[in-house]
This record gives sequence, structure tokens and C-alpha cells, in this order.
Amino acid sequence: MAAAAEALARLRRTVGWTLIHKADHIRLIRQILPHRTGRHGYPAVLKNAMDWTFPQWQRKPIAFVGWGNVGGARAIEQLRLVAVEFEMAPLRHAVHILPDVMLPARQAADVSDTTAFAPLEPKLKLLADDLTWWAAALAAARARKQR
Repeated sequence: MAAAAEALARLRRTVGWTLIHKADHIRLIRQILPHRTGRHGYPAVLKNAMDWTFPQWQRKPIAFVGWGNVGGARAIEQLRLVAVEFEMAPLRHAVHILPDVMLPARQAADVSDTTAFAPLEPKLKLLADDLTWWAAALAAARARKQR
């Protein structure tokens, strides 16, 4: 279990993500993936952490936010396949942050200024709504199975 904890700690340091915990189980997952120049996949540390914590990922929804030249599309595409093998429910919608949005956000004088991301709000709302719905639906299904 110590190795799994270290893998998760390394993931938190390397890849931005959010986990909402309930009773030490992951309920909802949102991945934020960078697209690195010259690399078309997701970070290895993410796959390592997923491998170490495999049971916690099963039958959970997963949504993606990516950024880069193609909005992290290649990394998201690959990770969707991994999510299916992990018996997860990858959501159809993703948010792709392209350079025309990311560059002004990175160059803003105030780091808390999120106005550059305003064009993404409708997509982010759709993603959050879908993720919330799927999290509730799959939680109910998991609860029925445990009875």
C-alpha cells in the first residue's frame, strides 16, 4: 500500500487533478492532461498511479480537460482506451484548451484572473453536469451490487 501512496503522491506533484473521496474510495475523477511537444500521450506517472490503484478506478466516471497545440486530444484519446480497460466510464465530452486560450491565460498579470477561460464555460458546465450525473448513476449501481 505504501507504493500506491507514493505513486499517488508523485501523480499529484506531476499532473493536475482532483479526486473527491468518500470513505477512502474515489467517487469522481477529472483528469487535466497537458500535451507536451514531441509527446503525444499522457504522462507515464499517471499510468503508474492508475496501475497501483486499479480497484479504486473501477466503475467510476472519468472526464478529461487537456491543453496544448491540439488541446491534449492525443493524450485524452489514448487515456480513454485505458479507462475502458480499467472498467471506467469515460465521458464523451472533454474540454480542449487550445493555445489561443492558454497563451493569454499564462500571460495575464494576475494569476487568479480567469477571464481568458470564459469561452470554455459552456463546455466546462456540460462536462461538470455530465460528470455529476454519471457519478450519481454509477454510485447507485455500485451500491445495488454490494447488497
